[in-house]
Amino acid sequence: MPATEAALSTANPVQTDTPESAVVQATTAGSTVPTSASRAGEIRQWAVSATASSEYGNPDWAAAHAAGAPDVTACADDSAAWASADSSSVAWLELTYATPVKPSEINIYQTYNPGQIVKVELFPPDSQTGYVAYTAKPAKVDTCPQKLTLSVNDLGPVNRIRITVDQSVLGEGWAEIDAVELVGVK
Repeated sequence: MPATEAALSTANPVQTDTPESAVVQATTAGSTVPTSASRAGEIRQWAVSATASSEYGNPDWAAAHAAGAPDVTACADDSAAWASADSSSVAWLELTYATPVKPSEINIYQTYNPGQIVKVELFPPDSQTGYVAYTAKPAKVDTCPQKLTLSVNDLGPVNRIRITVDQSVLGEGWAEIDAVELVGVK
């Protein structure tokens, strides 16, 4: 599934010069407690469904665990989060949201071995072509659990997010994701 590059974000986010460009900033936080503060007209939503390239098990560690609000509060190998089948592979998790929004923020709740997210893509409704909103190389992270916050702008409505993890580089094992919040306006 090809993706249009909307922005490239590493340690220093870069804005592309294409008309579909998005400015992306990445920040991290140690807490997995979701924030509830909303701006006027802002929609904060959790995924209604999730699929993945692989799952460690089902029902434990299944992609479906990444749908809905966070429920893993500690840094742990927890069966209530998504984990891929192989701890040394590249895998993806795709989340679908009920309401398409022009995104302003994405919050990814990593609950085990954070720092292995290498790409985040955003997809408009009924489209196989998405926007690459974030790229990075795997890097050891001291804070776990971790909330990775991506600030995004200048994109049309999206209702799917695909997160790619590369667990083949650090030798840390499984990168587990508990929930992903999509924030934006209609």
